[in-house]
Amino acid sequence: MSYVTPPAIVFWHAACLCFRSAFHTFSLRGRVSPMKFRHLFVPAAAIVLAAAPLHAQLTHRWDFTTDANDLFGAVGTMNGGAAVLGGVLTLDGISSSVSFGSQLLGTSAPWSISLFARIDAAQYHGYGNMMSQGSSGSGFYISYDGGNWRLTDAWNPGPSTGPDNPTDNLFHSFTLVNDGTSAQFYRDGLLYATHAGGLGSSGGCNFTLGSQFCGGENFHGELDEVRIFDNALDADAVLANYHDSQSAMTATPEPASLVLFATGLLGVGGAVRRRRRR
Repeated sequence: MSYVTPPAIVFWHAACLCFRSAFHTFSLRGRVSPMKFRHLFVPAAAIVLAAAPLHAQLTHRWDFTTDANDLFGAVGTMNGGAAVLGGVLTLDGISSSVSFGSQLLGTSAPWSISLFARIDAAQYHGYGNMMSQGSSGSGFYISYDGGNWRLTDAWNPGPSTGPDNPTDNLFHSFTLVNDGTSAQFYRDGLLYATHAGGLGSSGGCNFTLGSQFCGGENFHGELDEVRIFDNALDADAVLANYHDSQSAMTATPEPASLVLFATGLLGVGGAVRRRRRR
């Protein structure tokens, strides 16, 4: 399942319509036989499919409407007082977290993860992991320590939080993109910092919300609209996802709105980088 219709399918349907129209035109004029047209159609259709761009697929999403399970079937176990209240995941910064049975983020690039977080004032001067996966030395995480962002073991310390870092007790969006050769960190849909190297690979502990992999460094605050994509989003796609997530926090999306979001991301064109072979 995905919010984004696979581009190859879109291209396939477009190709079928075009070739069907061409078939009727040429066959009615007696210029080509049905068998000959079929031999022309198959290789031409293959070319069309090969030209279809690769887009990121939404593989996991948490909206915390009723529990900590994602909308694609991953079951979340709430630990240490973690609770879903008022449509958000509430974490106490002491022992609460949500654990899962596998490495949902994937163990290597490319991937993207976005989430909305409200950072409690008690978190401003201590380590707090909003999400994590892996183990020491090869871990993926988005962590806040009041002075610097910590964005995976390969990007730690990350960018300085700076004077513009959110300390307003409101929800803000954070997106981490890993394409294998570089990484980008976005805040509220806008680029905040870049990392020249890739983020490596992760082994060890499974995906977790609200604490460091394997426990500790618990986050104090609330999370909402956590989303994982199987490819690297660029700035346009990150911004589109930010607006869609923001809208979803204020109203439950209807099926029609999901179609509009899919259309919007597909319309971005080059908004998602092609998967890099490593």
